[in-house]
Amino acid sequence: MASRPRSNSILGRSYSLLGLTGMSSAVDRRSESDGSSQRRTVWRIKTHVEVKVGAADYDGGVSLEVKNFVVHPDYNPETCEHDVALVLVDNTQPAAVIPLATASTQIAIGENLTVTGWGDTLEGANERSDQLLKGTVPYVVNETCNGPESYNGEVLPGMICAGSASGGTDACPGDSGGPLTKGNNPDNAILVGIVSSGKGCGRRLKYGVYTRVSSEREWIMKVMSKFGD
Repeated sequence: MASRPRSNSILGRSYSLLGLTGMSSAVDRRSESDGSSQRRTVWRIKTHVEVKVGAADYDGGVSLEVKNFVVHPDYNPETCEHDVALVLVDNTQPAAVIPLATASTQIAIGENLTVTGWGDTLEGANERSDQLLKGTVPYVVNETCNGPESYNGEVLPGMICAGSASGGTDACPGDSGGPLTKGNNPDNAILVGIVSSGKGCGRRLKYGVYTRVSSEREWIMKVMSKFGD
């Protein structure tokens, strides 16, 4: 399932502001050969990283300097398990903070969720959008997402799926790390997922796979507490 890991965009999207944050990449993860048949994951931490907030277009919004960056220690690049990282900034103004999903957050089968991002609008295009786009994707239970024609057991409990069986609207390269939210407007939005992986973009039965925020909430809160938040 790592065929579309952490650098994926949204098909079938419309322009939107939503008060959500758009975040520039803080870490480049690339697969490089060491001369054998094995490939290794190489992390390159940029020396100057900023988070952009309140932006509907790439040149707009406010840029905030990143003070720290923490990758989940159990992140597995092969399975995309624990695909989550945190960035520390001084504040989030002018963007609003989205509450994190908890274990009691209920999502109905087929409930429409919203994914936003700056990535490709066509699989294989390798062209990022300069507009913040959003797409509506229905929630899919893991049992369905793990069907033999879909991911055949590769979707783990710490992941959440969304999308239509027929394909269409989906995250794509360039969207990874972006938010998947529950709620029909910014005032009641809850962060339930983080764009993570998937096979292609908008393919039939290849739903978008996201990190399940409620499963990572304990780690998130633990890291935040170390910084006094």
